[in-house]
Amino acid sequence: MAKQWIIQTNFNAGEWAPRLMGRVDLQQYPQACRKLRNAVLYPQGGAKARPGFIYVASSKDSSKRCRLIPFIYSNAQAYTMEFGDGYIRFFMDDGQILSGGSPYEIASPYGEDELRTLQFKRCGDVLYITHPDYPPRKLSRSGHAAWTLTQLELLDGPYLDMDLTSGISLTPSAKTGSDITIEAEIYGSETEMGTWLDTALTPQAGLTTARPYIGFRFTAAGGKLYTVAFSVATGAGTGSNLPSRCMLYADSSGSPSGDAVGASDDVDVDASGSKIYTFSGHPKLSAGTVYWLVLKIDTPTDGITFNTVAHNESYGSGYATSVATLADDLETEWNVEITYLAIGNADLFDSGHVGALFRLQHTGSHLALLSSGSSPSGSIMLRGAFIVDLSPSTDWIGHFVVQRSKDNTNWFDYADFYYSTKQEFFESEETGAWYRIRLENMTDGKGRLTISQSEHWGTVRITSVTNAHKANAEVLYELGGTDSTPFWREGAFSDYQGYPAAVEFRDDRLEFGGTLLQPQTRWASWVDDYPNFSPGDTDNAPITTTLNEMNNPIQWMNSDVVLLLGSIGEIVTVTGQSDKPETETNAPIVKIQSNKGSALATGPIRAGGALIYLQTARRKIRQLNYTYSSDKFESTDLTLLAEHLTKSGIVEYAYQDEPDSILWCVRADGKMAALTYYPEEKVMGWSLIETDGKFESVCCIPSTLGNKEGRDEVWVSVRRTINGETRRTIELLANHAGVTDLKDYFCVDCGLTYDGDSTTSISGLSHLEGKTVAILADGGVETPQVVSNGAITLDTAASVVHVGLPYTATLQPMPLEGGTQDGTSQGRMKQINRVVLRFLETLGGKVGPDEDNLLPIPNLAPDSQLMNNPPPLFTGDVEIPWGAGSSRDASVVVVQDQPLPMTLLGMIVEMSTDG
Repeated sequence: MAKQWIIQTNFNAGEWAPRLMGRVDLQQYPQACRKLRNAVLYPQGGAKARPGFIYVASSKDSSKRCRLIPFIYSNAQAYTMEFGDGYIRFFMDDGQILSGGSPYEIASPYGEDELRTLQFKRCGDVLYITHPDYPPRKLSRSGHAAWTLTQLELLDGPYLDMDLTSGISLTPSAKTGSDITIEAEIYGSETEMGTWLDTALTPQAGLTTARPYIGFRFTAAGGKLYTVAFSVATGAGTGSNLPSRCMLYADSSGSPSGDAVGASDDVDVDASGSKIYTFSGHPKLSAGTVYWLVLKIDTPTDGITFNTVAHNESYGSGYATSVATLADDLETEWNVEITYLAIGNADLFDSGHVGALFRLQHTGSHLALLSSGSSPSGSIMLRGAFIVDLSPSTDWIGHFVVQRSKDNTNWFDYADFYYSTKQEFFESEETGAWYRIRLENMTDGKGRLTISQSEHWGTVRITSVTNAHKANAEVLYELGGTDSTPFWREGAFSDYQGYPAAVEFRDDRLEFGGTLLQPQTRWASWVDDYPNFSPGDTDNAPITTTLNEMNNPIQWMNSDVVLLLGSIGEIVTVTGQSDKPETETNAPIVKIQSNKGSALATGPIRAGGALIYLQTARRKIRQLNYTYSSDKFESTDLTLLAEHLTKSGIVEYAYQDEPDSILWCVRADGKMAALTYYPEEKVMGWSLIETDGKFESVCCIPSTLGNKEGRDEVWVSVRRTINGETRRTIELLANHAGVTDLKDYFCVDCGLTYDGDSTTSISGLSHLEGKTVAILADGGVETPQVVSNGAITLDTAASVVHVGLPYTATLQPMPLEGGTQDGTSQGRMKQINRVVLRFLETLGGKVGPDEDNLLPIPNLAPDSQLMNNPPPLFTGDVEIPWGAGSSRDASVVVVQDQPLPMTLLGMIVEMSTDG
């Protein structure tokens, strides 16, 4: 048999999938493991038994899952937040934030099943939160125990596009107020009703001195009254104008009542013929409501008669001495034709519209000042675009000034005008501003300065919904009138239309993306005015973009050199043209970068220069990197060599940059896959992290910088079975970086540390009641004990004691490949003669050909230590006596199953191979 010395210098390829057991041809094969459990990789090459998890607190409700979210204001101020079913709790400086001795918490609207769908983006002391079923919210911090969660009050917008195809018009009851009504109607064509086609009868006297009022009673169809025609058989015949008018009244018990609802223009009734009374105000006729049309003459005179028709039960006619005494007392009906614009109730409003914004357009304001007029002029409130026009009527020399005010009291010069000009301005103040004109001087001629706004847009917020066509609202920005308007826009965010799923900041704008109604649309606010999405036409104005290139709803947004957006089917970039920021005039360029989409409700992580995201099926972690050669972002699979470690699916992940670059991925089965990630050194190795329980959530925050060494803290939420009951705990990965004293190594899970006077009694362990725990006391491994009444008793008194759940770290390289003169050693009988393990700061551990045949590593067994005087941590080579026989699969397994540190730097094997 031929002998070979084989050295495995590092383990940075991590644990490989069984599918790769035969790929000895791959360059990384000599650095790979067939099993790497509860160990993490150093980028320099070694594999280290992972630190333990320190018990910090129990979650508020152990029966329900929680989610851990980072809030990183700076590297010096960072928090871990426990989002649970209807609450948020907070952690910092390795502990839980308390208030009055109890965990500090605030209420939240999110339920257990909604936590994983939340997305976050921090700006200063404010965390913006989105969920597709909730309005965006702000979590604000003013102190460690002073947090506020509020709904983000958008000042205005964003809005859906105007829809003129629906035919729906909106009618507000008032221009201002906190409780106005908004009615939704559909306008039809001009329609007639009345008796003008009925059987004609003998004319009847009316408008006499004795009975100066005639009335016509009808039940209205919905609409707006345009004209009423009465047929005069015999006029007054006075030879002069005899004005009359038609009044519209509501009906009360068969007679007109109250003030007139509307009045027509005057009509002369001196001559006979059809008299058409025009209602220029177009009073509204409510469908099914009874009204009276009352004809009144200024100068009553005898001899005026009106044509009549046969009795019609749908109408009523009468004449009387006063309006109040009119009744349906004629046996005939007046010949009357009523023309109205048909209006039907439109089904628009839903209970989900409560809180929604609606923007209504009316005719704009107008303000003018002649050079001979009183200066200054009156004032008008303006919002949005308006025009200032100086139009001299003769050769004119003078100076007009437009002034602006926020309070209609304190005025400041806004713009100067000396000669004929027409300029457009835009008032971007979200609440609008007041404007007026001042004449500074005039030397010659005449001039006229006009401020005009063709469109006045006002905004209301729906406060309640009466029915499908009527709602109550508060006016946020004054409306331009109370007329019906077909020009309106509905808010893009509401319970009815949905809320954005994604949030981001870019180019000093707050951006949202993807609602139920508009899944491929993104909205960007005014520059430096995050709550304001009011439409505008300046470069700072909001931007709305529908990404037609995407076939799936936006899942996340991430801003870098470009804006990256992910969906379940594609990754796209959005940039302004010519490398300039986007504006309404600089339309964005949208490019698909990859058809490897992103998992639902899971955002990406920035790791170094790459963006890491979870692919749609939740089994692949991909990185996005821009490459100059292809001028696009390439999507690379980071799980290709360890696809077996993510088969159960990844539900959460977090990135730890310091001290070692590691991506921690929580699997659906409660285990964690850990990726040591140093792409610049081509180090990408996976391992599997297990515990007595199930990991459910993970997040990373920088530790508070001070006199201690800075690092990124790894926080986890774990579900465990304790004393027969489900317990959920919040735990923190211990920090081994910089630890030199054996007694300070923390290598247990859900554990606590006692540090005080020497004692044998350790209490405060009720969170581990009934569990068998591992113990490291002053650097010595104690006999495992069962926690009873929250306490244990040590065999020997100690002053520094770590107590918690045990775990086992395992490392097994891939099948050894030594090669022979005539080819590979794979498939041949092999025998390991000697094994040399190279350790760094290690104590304890076992080694053997497989996990069923393990022996303590010579000279490192803690059993050899003197009581309360453990041996020093070992660094160097240990030769292992090897008695295993020949096999085709020569293998070495290294295990650490005690609460002690172990770092394996390399492995040297003398192996004999058949042939």
